[in-house]
Formats: sequence, structure tokens, C-alpha cells
Amino acid sequence: MDRKKIYKKAMAWIAMLGILTGIFAGCLGKSKDGGDQWKDGERAKGRYLEKEIILPENLGQPVGLTYQEDKIVLYTYASDEDLYQSYTYENGKWSEMKEQNWLADGQKRLGQEIVDVFNGRDGDLYARTQSPSGSHLLKAGETDTAEDITPGEDQEESILKFSDVAVLTDRTIGLGDYEKTMVTFYKDGKQVFSTEGVQPDSEDQVMLEVNEQTVAVVGKDGTSIEFYEAGTFEKKNTVELEQQFGEGFLISGTDKNWYLVNKAGIYRITEDGSISERIMDGANGMMSNDITWYMRRFIMGDEMEFYGLYSNAKQEWKLMHYVFDEDAPTILDQKLSSNSLQENRTVTQAVHEFKSKYPEVQIEYLTAVTGEEKPTADHIRTLNTELLSGSGADVLILDGLPMDAYIDKGVLRDLTDVVGKLKKSGVLDNIVEQTIQKDGKIYALPARVSIPIIYGTREEVRACESMDSLDVYVKEHTDKRLFGATSHDLVGMTLFHMFYDELQEENGTLDEEKICELLEIWMQICENGDFREYEEKYFDGESIWYLLDSSFCSAQEVIGESTYANVTELKGLSSSQTPYTIARKTGTAPQSYKEYYVPKTIAGINSSSKQTELAEKFVECLFSESVQETDSWDGLPVLRSVLETYPDYVGSPEGQKDTMSFEGINYETREKVKVTLSYPTKNEMEDLIKRMEQLSSPFIQDRVISDTVQQEMEKCYTGKQSPGKTAEAICQKIDIYLAE
Repeated sequence: MDRKKIYKKAMAWIAMLGILTGIFAGCLGKSKDGGDQWKDGERAKGRYLEKEIILPENLGQPVGLTYQEDKIVLYTYASDEDLYQSYTYENGKWSEMKEQNWLADGQKRLGQEIVDVFNGRDGDLYARTQSPSGSHLLKAGETDTAEDITPGEDQEESILKFSDVAVLTDRTIGLGDYEKTMVTFYKDGKQVFSTEGVQPDSEDQVMLEVNEQTVAVVGKDGTSIEFYEAGTFEKKNTVELEQQFGEGFLISGTDKNWYLVNKAGIYRITEDGSISERIMDGANGMMSNDITWYMRRFIMGDEMEFYGLYSNAKQEWKLMHYVFDEDAPTILDQKLSSNSLQENRTVTQAVHEFKSKYPEVQIEYLTAVTGEEKPTADHIRTLNTELLSGSGADVLILDGLPMDAYIDKGVLRDLTDVVGKLKKSGVLDNIVEQTIQKDGKIYALPARVSIPIIYGTREEVRACESMDSLDVYVKEHTDKRLFGATSHDLVGMTLFHMFYDELQEENGTLDEEKICELLEIWMQICENGDFREYEEKYFDGESIWYLLDSSFCSAQEVIGESTYANVTELKGLSSSQTPYTIARKTGTAPQSYKEYYVPKTIAGINSSSKQTELAEKFVECLFSESVQETDSWDGLPVLRSVLETYPDYVGSPEGQKDTMSFEGINYETREKVKVTLSYPTKNEMEDLIKRMEQLSSPFIQDRVISDTVQQEMEKCYTGKQSPGKTAEAICQKIDIYLAE
């Protein structure tokens, strides 16, 4: 489980398109060569299909994929045998393994890992190595040896940190330096040209590509491709892209055609053109599924035929073939749609699962906002209007939406029968069956769950049991930071959710007097912790809370505080490392807070849907093992068969090695702190799962209510409103909202 890669990919989801359309339906109504396909009233035909090529068994770690003499060649490394080898795919079959001794020779002499094998435009075979001290370029020799041809005018310059490389017909070498964001070309070891390249998000991002006549460089801002004449390096053209290129591949075709491949699909541009054209929509294919499967290689075979190599966190590999089918209908007969306020990684994974099971169905996944944008009350009101008018998506992801109102107004369909099927598959009954019920019927199902937990020193943890105990603590300990070094908005909103049960009247409205009391306690906590000084040093004024997708997060994970409490959410296996590691320092273990659980990825079916059977199948995909086992940071799985693998994993040698280093500053002492974060023990994980099976109090918060409270609390903190006036404003605005 490569947790660091999962986390990076999860946080790098910014570039995802907000609307995921039908599978590979790009260039609607166009043929392979761009011609019109509507003839005499016939439906449009022609689209790319994605098919898997099953890889050889026990092939080892792939390090290269090439297309040579009309054949696919896969290069791999078997670490247990310390052996490099290749397999050739021809006529639907893989050849026997062939040893590649030149790669073994290069690794042995340099002591560096081979990370890429590729063909140069001169027809020779090359390999790139990688190590912390730099990279090397190797050329296959004639006697199973590797020739080190790393360019550079002196010894220092030859130790380069390049992450991308290409070789021209005349053996000019182009290097993309990841750290310097420079693309430099060398002829006979001497530098002949250089230009600024894209600032890569990671070493996986392409910086350059070449063919016989042209050099292509990804522009510095990542939204353009610059073309140069091979040999003279005279600028030929710059083509602006419609989007940020992001992590992907740049591929040379024929007749001045070039292809850009990223999670959004395959785009075609021409050297002398001005725009990019999407020829394949990657929405429902492997290329957009970068939560689970990461694109490692992408090459072109015959004209307009592509191959993509992917791996996941388990180091499993897949090879996909993309070929244009002139007879495949551009628009599929059956359609299904799903929507959510913001992009949900579990739903995206379920889209891929659903498509693999029902390839004849076109599926859309729409979101109210994209990237880092956060949904607002206006987005929710727009969606409410749409749903109440009898329209909207088939499957609704209800996180942050007013579910009770939807049930009362008949927007949601009864899913009791679906729950019966899911119970047979082994879901947690207490979570899935009991969360969204009314009059004996179940209207929505959470596919994930976050667990609010509290940990820290005993006195501080006990202070958080009620508003009364908290009030006593903050008045008696004016010199202590209850929640460590944190910000006012994190503490304020977490307190609002922690004591939401105490703030409500019997009819569901909020108690103005109680809210005022909570605000006064919160302001005392901020004063005791000297938050203003801390925020001036470390924050730029933007609300951290607004950027989170949490209901409980009392502080940043600051290690080294002597006495504090911390309230946070467990959102997956990976997120368990920090709280359990920190809790060990206090001699305690995290405990659930008020037996709360936060339902996540809450799926309902629109009562106006005409595709209820397909919608039910999609909901079931959210609970499939392949989707549930993904550590997506959307919450813990609710499928027992997946949860039951956790204790054995964290207790295994692999799980114990899967750690993460944390470095920071102890705000109190100003000393550097370095801690290795590790998973809970096997027994601790078993106890956590047992507690999950007994949780009985779902915490579901309407986002409009939370946002309203946060905005009014900000006025209180900055002195624009007294606690009393703030409480009054909160109650008035929420009463109006609930009455709408």
C-alpha cells in the first residue's frame, strides 16, 4: 500500500473535470479523420474503445514499454532474481521471456535503478537511471553491455537530475531537468540549446518529446506546447491548450500531428495549428482513474492506435489498448447520471466499476463545483430548485445536502430493498441500515464513514465531555492551550459540531442562549491559547475550515504539545497513523466521541429517475469490494470483508514498514520535532473495528447551516459582533433557511 502516492494523488485531484461524460465520446458526430458521420438520418458512429491486454504472469516490475517493428515490447525487472527481461506481444500472444543483460550491466556499474527504457529516434535502445545523486542515460551496446552517454561538459555537470529524456535522429540528447525546470539539448556532449520548461507537479510529468523533424516542449505554465525545428532549434509555433496539461504524456504522430494524453483523455494538436482537439474522452476509462490506477507509460502503435500501462498501490499492473471502432455508436442507448456538490473519489471509482460491468451504458458524473472551489449556499439552492421541479440526476450524492427536506418533499426513492441485497454482501448494518430512515423506510445509504475521535491528556479530554465541563476548564486554566496550537475557525466549528446536540431545541431549531454560551467559551479558548499571535505568524487570513471536508478538526497535527486534547476524524486507514502515533506519547488511545459517526458518500436515488434499475446497480457498485478497498480519504469502508483485512495488514512486516515521517516546529518551545508516524497495532485496529460495529449516533450536518455559523463566528472573533448578537444572527438565518 503506497500510502504516500495515494495521498499525493488524492490531493492532486485539482485538475479533474467537473463533468464526466460518456465513455470516449469525444468529437461527437465525427469520424476517425474528423469527417461528419451523420448520414441519411443514421445515428453517429465511431469512438475509441478501451480493451485490456492481459500481461504475462510473474512478470516483475515493468520499467519500459516500446513499439518496435509493429510489436509491443515490455521491459521488466525481477528483483528477487536481480534480472532484467523483456516480453514481446504479437498476434494476441506474449513471447517467452528474453534476458536484457545490458540493463543489468548498467545498473550494476552505476549502482542506480533503471526507471525507463525507450527507443531513440535514431533507432537505438536507451535507458534512464535515477538516484538521489542524479540520473544517467544508458545506450544498449552490442555485447550485453550498457554505454553511459550522459551528456555534460564537465564531471559536475554530468551529474544531472533529469526526469525526462529524448534522443533525436542525429543523436542530439534532450534532457528535462525536474528541479531546474529546464529543457536542455546536447550534441556530442556539448550544450547546444536550452529553454525553460513546465514546472512539473511531480517527476511523472512529461517535459519534452521529439520526432525526426521537430522538438516539442511543454510550456512553462503547462497550458501550451512549444515547437522547435530539430537541428537548428528555431521556434516554429506555440499551441495553446484548453486546460492545464498536468501529469500525462506527449506523443509524436504523423503528418505534424501530436497527441497529449492525461486523465481527461487524448487530445490531438498540429505543429502549425492553434487549438487542441479531444479525440477520446477518458472519463470512464483507466486514464482518469488516478485514485487507484496511475498512468506509467503511454505510447502510440500504428496510426491512431495507443497503449497505456498502469499500476496501482498494490504494485499490480494493467496494459490497456485503445483502438478506434468505426461501428461503435458515438452515443450509447442507455444513460445514467450522478451528481454531488463536489468531486468525490469513491464515486469516481464507482463510475469505473460500473462501466466495467455495464459497458453499454453511458454514465455522467456531474459536480456543482470543481477543483479547489467549495460549494456555497447558492449551489445548494440551485440544486434544490432542480430536484423539487422533478428533474436532476438519477443518483444523488447527498453529503452536505438537506436530506430530511428531500425525504419530506418526496425527492428520494425508498432503498429498503437495496439494503437487503447489501446486507448479504456484509456491510455494517448499524451504519448502512440505520443512518437515513423515516417511517420504517431507508432513503439513502452511506458508502463510507468517518469516525470522530478524541485523544490527548486525560484532564483535557474530560473537559470536552460537555459544555459545562468545558466552561469550568477554560476558566480555571487561563494559561493553557486546550487544543494546542491551532486557529480560531478550526476550534470554533469543531466545538459547534461537538455540542450540536446540546444546542438544539426539541423541534430541531437552535437555542440562542446556548449558542451564546458556546461562543463565550470559544472566545475564552482563543484568548487562553493566544490564537491571534499564532495566526499572525503562520496564516494568511484565509479560513482553514473552509478548505476542509471535515466536521471535526480541532487543530493541526502539532506534535510536542505537553497537555492538550485533539478532536478529529478518522477518514481511512492512512489517516489513522497520526492520531494513534500522537496518542501513544500521552499513554492513551484515541476513543470515539459520543459514539458519533459521520456518514460519507451518502447515495440516494432521485424519485423522478426513469432509470431506477440502473441507478440501483450503480449504488451497489459503491459498496463493491474493489471500490471499498481503495483508501480514498473519503472515509473508512463499510464493507466487513475489507475492514477485516486491516488488522492483519497493520501487523504485517509490510504494514509496519509503511510509515511516514513528520517534521515540524513545537510552537511552545520553538524546537524542531521529527516523528515517524505508524499505523495502530493489530489489537488497536481490531478494537477500532469493533467500535465501528457498535456506533449508533450519525452526525449529519447541512452544509448551509455550517457555512452560516462559520461566517457569523468570524464576525464575533474579529469584534464586529458580540457573542449575543452573533447567536441571534445565527438563529435568525438558520430559521429562515429551514423554512424555505
